[in-house]
Amino acid sequence: MMFRKRVCSVLMAANVKPMAGMLAMKVRAYPPDRRKRDIDNIQKPLLDALEKGRAFYNDCQIKHLTTVMKNPVNGGKTTVTIRVINDRTSTISKTSN
Repeated sequence: MMFRKRVCSVLMAANVKPMAGMLAMKVRAYPPDRRKRDIDNIQKPLLDALEKGRAFYNDCQIKHLTTVMKNPVNGGKTTVTIRVINDRTSTISKTSN
């Protein structure tokens, strides 16, 4: 629950408005340390928090989802890029990290 509140606070501070339509999302996760983590455990809580924080109306709008586990950084962090797509074959970018 604390994670969801933090995500909602960040979205509110950035004055994010809900995105409509089909969306593609890229997640870059920077864990706080080198412990083993399952990448799929990142996705569901993040999608739920972004929906609750009104980044989009419903997580069923996400038609393309890429999650990348990056090198650890002090304290950990997650960055998210979301864009509207025209069809289910679109991606964020073939060249983005």
